[in-house]
Amino acid sequence: MKLLCGLPKDILVCCSGGIDSIAIAHFLKRQHNVTLYHFNHNTPQAGEMEDGVRRFASDFKLDVVIHRTEKVLKKEAEFRAERIKFLEQGNFNAVTAHHLGDAVESYCLNLFKGHLWKIPIRVISQIGGSRVYHPFLMNPKDTFKKYVLKNDLSRYITHDASNFDPSIGMRNWVRNDLLPQFKAKQIGLEKIVRKQYLKYVEENVPLGV
Repeated sequence: MKLLCGLPKDILVCCSGGIDSIAIAHFLKRQHNVTLYHFNHNTPQAGEMEDGVRRFASDFKLDVVIHRTEKVLKKEAEFRAERIKFLEQGNFNAVTAHHLGDAVESYCLNLFKGHLWKIPIRVISQIGGSRVYHPFLMNPKDTFKKYVLKNDLSRYITHDASNFDPSIGMRNWVRNDLLPQFKAKQIGLEKIVRKQYLKYVEENVPLGV
């Protein structure tokens, strides 16, 4: 895995229990003091996902913070808003597993909204009292899949069915319907977005923290 920026020694890894976050938590624990942060969205699979994160934390002797909502959340924007509240109210160096595919999806969504920002997901951002790092944006999702298989981590992972539900939000339509059509026509959005990140990092992001 390639990092776009340096990270502090003590980090809070946002861990949903999916392939991406389990992969980066395992990867980062080798050189960082990792605490896992899991948000239970109160969805049908929420209990299974929390259980997988707890087992992962126990087996690798990592601290874990669980945050739950009693609300019935239905939209992607609602999920995100609840997670952000936790970061706003804390003082963390948080790390997410956003990858190149996420950046391409955000790039498309920004275009639909008329936002021509070159960097669809910031490499480092400030959310309330917390500094949030997105260092894996140069990595395609396949990097995480291969890492999970190589390190025998599949037993901790829950595949979130909400990622395929078009009623959750437009991102799922972009991910599951639009981008496969682009790929079939060999439209290289990944190359475009990767090039923009490389230029941005060269000009703006320190490699050490």
